[in-house]
Amino acid sequence: MKGVTIKGNPSSNRVRLVLKDDAKDRYMAHYFHFVEYIIFSIWVLEHYGLSNSDVKEIYVIGDDERFISGNHHDINKYLVHHLFPLATFGLAREGHSFDNTKMREFTISRHDADHRSINKMCAALFSCLTPEVINSYLLPLTVPSETRENTTVTYAARRNGPRTLPERVSRKLTSQVGDIEGVALDVVYWEDLCFEDQIRKAASTDVLIGIHGNNLTNLIFMKPGTLVVEIMPKGFFAYDYYGLCRLKGIEYYAVSDHVLAPAEYKVSHQQNRPVKRTDISAIVAIIRNHMIFNSGSIS
Repeated sequence: MKGVTIKGNPSSNRVRLVLKDDAKDRYMAHYFHFVEYIIFSIWVLEHYGLSNSDVKEIYVIGDDERFISGNHHDINKYLVHHLFPLATFGLAREGHSFDNTKMREFTISRHDADHRSINKMCAALFSCLTPEVINSYLLPLTVPSETRENTTVTYAARRNGPRTLPERVSRKLTSQVGDIEGVALDVVYWEDLCFEDQIRKAASTDVLIGIHGNNLTNLIFMKPGTLVVEIMPKGFFAYDYYGLCRLKGIEYYAVSDHVLAPAEYKVSHQQNRPVKRTDISAIVAIIRNHMIFNSGSIS
């Protein structure tokens, strides 16, 4: 299995997960990419008939100081604590030797996975992962449902970087989406919220809109049957959040200057080009259709 190395006692149900960071790209300090490793870890456990309660140790192999200090570490530690409650969590240097006499060790390497298989959510690799499996692991992070009259639409805005909408486009988007009858629109900057509040907000969101990037990662806390609209730079596509939506049972659309058809879901690496415009009318129509479908008013 590319990307996974197994060591230690093969009959042991005491599991150590070793998450090997990429020395060049330093993915572990990036929220979305850490979630990738978590999902790949779940796949490994399911494949070998193990569970989250079997995981006793999780180590990250790397030397990125951002991982062991500041907000990156806090979020990663929070996820590990809730998803693998019996596991200790720490950082180890490249070449560290673990005692495997009583442990079964799985080393997961994004670099060694074929064609960035983790990142691109290859269907064959994740064939045994269903929304039911993923959501069962996320159960400790589940927030009770609230009864709401309106459809809650969250626009995950970004303040800096090339992947932001021009101010006039952003205003037009929020104005037209906010004018949809039955919609309660909330513009959110995730960095303004503590992680617990981010989870609560995502869990109460019916529709999430955002430009391709880390600001969409919180969709893992949304409920099955909700909707994600990912705004793409023209001529760009990545499977990242489409893959997460498939695994979560969430409806997904990619929109640039038009709604991308599945045949256009082809990887491009020009992701940091500015998003000068997007098809706002199409986004409004997608949300309206989603609301009609979920209202049960289709005859």
